[in-house]
Amino acid sequence: MSSPLSMFDSPRPAEHLLADGYIQPNLGHGLRIWWAFFPPTSLAATVVAIAVIIFVKNLYRDLKLPAESPRPS
Repeated sequence: MSSPLSMFDSPRPAEHLLADGYIQPNLGHGLRIWWAFFPPTSLAATVVAIAVIIFVKNLYRDLKLPAESPRPS
């Protein structure tokens, strides 16, 4: 039996990755998963953050939201 594979090992043909019906993930698998989720999530978060900033700025500009909270006198 060969030594356990690391995700940082160089890619090998698929028949060498099989171990009891399980394909050992490597760096290529990890990068594909990262690229599948990280950029779309970052893009969506950026769009939402910009929309919230614009919305709050418009509230302050139109004086629908006071810049200072009322204080008891």
